[in-house]
Parts: sequence; structure tokens; C-alpha cells
Amino acid sequence: METASVSVSGVQELSKKLKEPKWLLEYRQRNAEIFLAKPLKKSMYLNLSKLEALLVPPTRPENFLPKKFSQSGAMVYSWSEALKLIPKKVLDVLSKESAPKDQFEAFNNAWFNSGFVIVIGEGAKGGEIVFEPSFSKEAVAKVLVIVENTQNETKIFERFKGKEKLLQNETIFLLDGCSVAFLRLHQNSKNCGALVYQQAILQKDSKLLNSNAWLDGKLLRSNTCNILAGQGSEVMHLDFALLDGECLFDINNTSMHIATDTQAYTEIKSVLAGKAKTVFDGMIKILPSGQRTNALLEAHSMLLSETASSNNIPGLEIEADDVKATHSASVVQILEEQIFYLETRGIKKDIAKQLIVTAFLESIILRLPKEFHQELFSVVEQKMANLSKVEKNA
Repeated sequence: METASVSVSGVQELSKKLKEPKWLLEYRQRNAEIFLAKPLKKSMYLNLSKLEALLVPPTRPENFLPKKFSQSGAMVYSWSEALKLIPKKVLDVLSKESAPKDQFEAFNNAWFNSGFVIVIGEGAKGGEIVFEPSFSKEAVAKVLVIVENTQNETKIFERFKGKEKLLQNETIFLLDGCSVAFLRLHQNSKNCGALVYQQAILQKDSKLLNSNAWLDGKLLRSNTCNILAGQGSEVMHLDFALLDGECLFDINNTSMHIATDTQAYTEIKSVLAGKAKTVFDGMIKILPSGQRTNALLEAHSMLLSETASSNNIPGLEIEADDVKATHSASVVQILEEQIFYLETRGIKKDIAKQLIVTAFLESIILRLPKEFHQELFSVVEQKMANLSKVEKNA
């Protein structure tokens, strides 16, 4: 694959190939300028050179629709179809996005050459929408999920299975009064490098249960930004990670409170084995207009080996004076006394460890819709079984 110039002119060339309207070219150009400014600087927690190696601008469009997508009342469009059939909806969502957090999010917005748009209309029936993005290693993907259904809670299950590289930005847009539960299950290959970003934009009185389950991969930078733009909007964000090997995960989360009377609860739990390393950078950001906000941020990690490490960094940026905002963080290890207690009751050591880990993650999983429980507990059980085999063979 020929590498396009990493410049604004390269974006212009790509947009011309895709025959896009002027407003989408301008969107790409704004993001390209942010990318070239490189707002994210080197730190002790990041390997910028490895992340930057993932940034190869595409030279041709790719047309991939999601796998296993079917739901009455929901439509899925390729980008070319969406720009012809629902251009005003697409423009409205993109215009409401927050500025990219870093150059990697900006890169994906500027150079995307693949992806799709899902619209869940008023006629959508209750139930679960399952889909699996399927992109080549050359793809830079942009996905929009527009929810207009106010009659039923919409449950969405997205499965990621990147092989070598996965670059995707996703924006969820909830119209007034919509209620959504959204789970993303990340089961990438052991050697996959991923830049995965998500913005969720909530309008008046909308409610979102947003969740990520991180299970594999070599290198990851991710940011979820829940934007409470409408009065009375609410978000509960629940993530968990169960990682091993030599993976390096940099997970970021922001709840941005723009409107009045909004609520956000964010919790992430990480279990780390082998030489796995995670950094969690969480932020509650309350703008001057975000009066009467109520927000809580928690980050808790469990280490299963002496070589694993976790850094949890919660933060607050408060510009309003009538708010309630708190945060907490912890890192713990499984105590020998806990293992011994279970062994005295006839439970083998590896099963005892699995029970303790499952109990630690249970508070996340059980707050998700019951339709998701069986698969999540199953993948946790399988992951712990694999870890036990690794320990026995070490």
C-alpha cells in the first residue's frame, strides 16, 4: 500500500476520491490540523512512537458493513449511502462532537476511509442489536450510531475482533428522551494495536448505560467521552479489563457536563496478570453551564502478578459552583489469606483465584442488561482458565 502524505492536502485528495460534500471536507481538514499540531506530548505512561507507527493514511476507500446486523426498525448505511440519503442527520451529529482529545482521535476523523452509519428509528422494536465491525488492516473507520427510538430501551452489543491493527472512531447520538444500553466487547488478537475512540452525545432527558469489556490486545489507546449536552441527561459508564501477557493499555474516560441537572457515574475495574500494564486517566469536566451536576468517578485495579502494574489517575475540572463531584481509586492484590480460606473449604487454588476475580468484576457485569451476562461471565471464566494453564506451564 502506498502511503499518502500526512498533510491537509492528503485529506483533500482522499475526500475528492470519496466524492464528499464540502462540509465533510471541512470536518476532515479541522481534524487534520489538530493532528498536525500533536496536542498529546510524551509522558512516562505513553509509548508515542509505537502508537504513531499505527498511523498510516489510507489511499483508497473501503466499503465494509457490519456483520450479523439485523433489527426491525434499524437501518445501516455505508458512508456513501448515508451522505446521499440522510446527509442532514450526519451533519448534525458531526457538528455536535467535542474537539478530539489527542492527535490519534483527530487522525481517525481526518483520514477515515471506511465505516458505516446506523439509525435506530422510532419503529425499532425492543430487544438486542448485535453487530461486529469488520475492517481490513488498511482501514481507518468512522461509525455513527443515531438513536431516535423513544418507545423502548435500545440494547446494542458491538464485538471487536481486530487482528493486526484497529483504528476506529465511533459517535453515539441520543435524541431527546432516548434510553440506550451499549456494550462493546474487545476480543482483539494478542498482537493487535488499536486506537479506539468513542463519543456519546446525550440530548435532553436521554439515558445511556455505556460499557467496554477489554480482554486482549498488544497496544491500545482509547478514550470515551460521554457528553451530557441536554438538560436532565444521565449516563452510567461501566468498564472492565482482564488482561495478561505484555499488553500496554492506555484507557481514558471523560464525562463532560454541558447542560444543567445532569448525572454521571463512571467505574472501571481492571484485573492484570503477567506483565500487563494499564493506565486509566479519568476526568469529570463540568462547564460553567453545567449547574446542579452530580458526578462520581471510580477506578479500581487488582494485580495477579508482581510484574503487572496499574496507574489510576482520576481528576476533576469544575467551572460551575452548584455541583457534586467526587472520585476514588485503588490498586489491590489477592491476599494469600483469601486463597487459603477457600482452599480450607476444598476449593483448588486456581478455582479460588477465579472466584475472587469473578467476584471483583461482578459488580460491573451484573449492572449491565441481563442479556449480556451469560457471554461476559463465560469470557471471564475462559480467560481465567487460560491464565491458569499459563501459570502451570511457567
